[in-house]
Amino acid sequence: MNVSLTPAQETFVKQKVKSGKYASQADVLREALDLLRAQEELTQDDVAELRELVDVGLAEFERGETAEFTAADIAVLGRRILAARKRSAKTPSRKRAS
Repeated sequence: MNVSLTPAQETFVKQKVKSGKYASQADVLREALDLLRAQEELTQDDVAELRELVDVGLAEFERGETAEFTAADIAVLGRRILAARKRSAKTPSRKRAS
C-alpha cells in the first residue's frame, strides 16, 4: 500500500519517529489509524458516560479532591476500558434458569 501525505503530515510523522516514541513511520501511521478506529467506535452511550465522568471530576475538583495525571495516563485508562468492553461484547451472555 502506498500512502501520499502532505509535506506537513510527512514532517509530523518524521518528528514523531525522531522523538523516539515510535520506531518507524509505519508505527506512527498504525497508531493514528487505531485512534481513528477507536474514535469512530464511540457510541452515544459512551459519550454520555464520559460527560457524566467529567461532571463527577469537576465536582471533585471543586471540593479540592484532585490528583495529578498525564494525557498518557488517560490514554492508557481509556484503552483498558475499551478493551474490557470489547471482551465483554464478545462473551456470550448466559441466561439464568428460573
